[in-house]
Amino acid sequence: YGLVVLTPLAIVEGPIVTIIAASLAGQGLLNLKAVFVCVVLADLVGDSLLYALGRGLLGRLSPPWRDRLGLSSDRMTTLVDAFHTSGAKLLVAGKWTHAA
Repeated sequence: YGLVVLTPLAIVEGPIVTIIAASLAGQGLLNLKAVFVCVVLADLVGDSLLYALGRGLLGRLSPPWRDRLGLSSDRMTTLVDAFHTSGAKLLVAGKWTHAA
């Protein structure tokens, strides 16, 4: 089933699925170019879904649930300020940590 199975798995958990898919491509079981396109698009879709979820759900959560998730008002203020001052750096660093 190849890419049909790979795509939803890559949306949910991209880094390990990418490594497994590349290994399968190395063995000739999957097309490397198709795997590359699939995992890049799946990563973008996954990130977009998480962004939309955080953007839409955060305002609807009650304060006790926000505290349970570690999203207290002080922490959120710090995070918002950090993104305003150096959001691009934070996003790039977050992406590069997968490589580490």
